[in-house]
Amino acid sequence: MKHTLSKFQNTSGIKTFIQIRFKQALRIIQEIGWIRSLLIFPVIFFFFIGTFEQLIQSKLMIGVLLFSLLSMHINRKDGLFLKIAQVNPYPLYVCEYLLLFAPFWLGYIGFGKWLSLLYLLSGIFIIPLLSFSLTTIKWRSTIAFDWLPAALFEWKAGLRQYGYWAVLLYVFAVVFSSHIAVVPLTLLLLTWLTNAFYMEGEDRQLLEVFQLPAKAFLRMKCIHQLTIFWLLLLPLVVLFLFFHFSYWYILLYFSLFSLALQIFSIIFKYALYEPNSDLSSNSLFIALFSMGFIMPFFIPLPFIMAVRYYRKAINNLNYYLYAYH
Repeated sequence: MKHTLSKFQNTSGIKTFIQIRFKQALRIIQEIGWIRSLLIFPVIFFFFIGTFEQLIQSKLMIGVLLFSLLSMHINRKDGLFLKIAQVNPYPLYVCEYLLLFAPFWLGYIGFGKWLSLLYLLSGIFIIPLLSFSLTTIKWRSTIAFDWLPAALFEWKAGLRQYGYWAVLLYVFAVVFSSHIAVVPLTLLLLTWLTNAFYMEGEDRQLLEVFQLPAKAFLRMKCIHQLTIFWLLLLPLVVLFLFFHFSYWYILLYFSLFSLALQIFSIIFKYALYEPNSDLSSNSLFIALFSMGFIMPFFIPLPFIMAVRYYRKAINNLNYYLYAYH
C-alpha cells in the first residue's frame, strides 16, 4: 500500500512538474507578445521544416545534441527542490528530455537513422543518472585575479568558483582546435559558464559605486562582459580560422548566438534584480534560449527578449540609481 501511494505521488509529481514546464513555455510566449508570436513562429516553423532533413542527416548533429543534453543536465539546480517535494528526479528528467528532444528522435525514426536514434535515446536515459552538477563540483581558487578591473567583480567571483573548468575547457580547445567542432562548442560552453557569473544579485552599494544612470550602467555591464570574453577567446578564434578558414561562417553563427545570449543574460539579470538575491531561476530561460545553437530558427529569441526586457531592466535600475539621473 505504501509503495503504491509513493508511486502515485511520484507520478502525480512528475505530471505537475511537466505542466509547470508548459506554463513556463506559455509565459515565454506571453513575454514575447501574442502578436509578435503569431508573426514570428510561423516563419520559424517553415524554416524548421526546410532545414530539418539536413539537421537529421548531419553526423555532427548527434554530437551537438548529446553535448547540449549533458550541459543542460549538469547545470540543473532543482535537485534539492525535487527532493523536498519527494519527487524522484530520474523519471522527471527523462520525461523532460524526451519532450524537449522529441523533434529529433522522431526525425531519426522517420528518416531511418537508427544509430543516431540509439545514441540520442541512450543519452536521454543515461545522462539523468549522473548526480553531479557544476554547483556541487566547485573549485574555489585562492587567486585574487587582480589583473581584472574592479568593475568585473562577477568575473572575479565566477573564476574563483568555476575557473578550473574554464581552464580545462580552454586547454582542451587549444590542443584539439584542429577538429572543426571543438572551438565552436567550447565557445558555447564558455558562454554558458560566464552566464553563471550573473546568477546572484550584488549588494546595492556595488550598483551605486559607479555613479551612473541606469542606461549607462547597463551599457557598461554589457561592454565589459563582451570585451573581456572576446579578448580571452581571441586566440581560439585565430586557431579556428587558421585550421578551418573555409568554414568561417560556422564560427560566425556560434559567435552571434554567444553575443545574443550574453547580452540577454545581463539584461535579464537586472530586469529581475534585487540586492543580494539568488537569480538562479533565470537559468531556465537561458537554457531554453540556448536551444538556438541546435535549431537556428531560435537564434532571434535572445535578441527579441533582450529588447523586451531592456525597458524592465531600466525601470528596475532606476529605483536604485535614481540619484544619478
